[in-house]
Amino acid sequence: MKKTAEPIQLLPHGWFLQNGIAWSALNEDAMDLLAKLRSRIDDYVVDYEHKTMMTHETGLPAPAAGWVKPWNLQWRPDEGLYGVVEWTANAKPGDYEAVVPCFDTNHGGVVKDILLFGLSNDPKLLLVPAPVELRYKIEWTGSAALRSEFCDDIETYRAYRCGVERQRR
Repeated sequence: MKKTAEPIQLLPHGWFLQNGIAWSALNEDAMDLLAKLRSRIDDYVVDYEHKTMMTHETGLPAPAAGWVKPWNLQWRPDEGLYGVVEWTANAKPGDYEAVVPCFDTNHGGVVKDILLFGLSNDPKLLLVPAPVELRYKIEWTGSAALRSEFCDDIETYRAYRCGVERQRR
């Protein structure tokens, strides 16, 4: 396996959008996130386009492009999560635009765990400059009926949206 010479960014610091929902990975949450990530026994896989998440549906193989050692992850203040990737012999990371995380959050949108990383030419992470205003606006992009059904309870609606996104995986 060949390693990246230097750690690469695996998760940005700040507020960001993924699939139309606002999430955050902030300095004040970094130590809890790192403790969770470093407690993992197995290495994190870096696959192609998050195909590992779809193997149970498609039945297709999901070859690893690389691996990230949990104990090697580091948080750089105001930058985000970094790690060294050990690429497999057949990996072609230069053919892809980015290494993108697949993660879980709490109901407040704070990243609490990372499931895996994927090479992608269509990264869905988009940093946003005005988190509070945009977060509220994004969360209520559903129908008026949905908003009424959840009685303007943003946290319950977020939990519903997280469940829907997980079912799609």
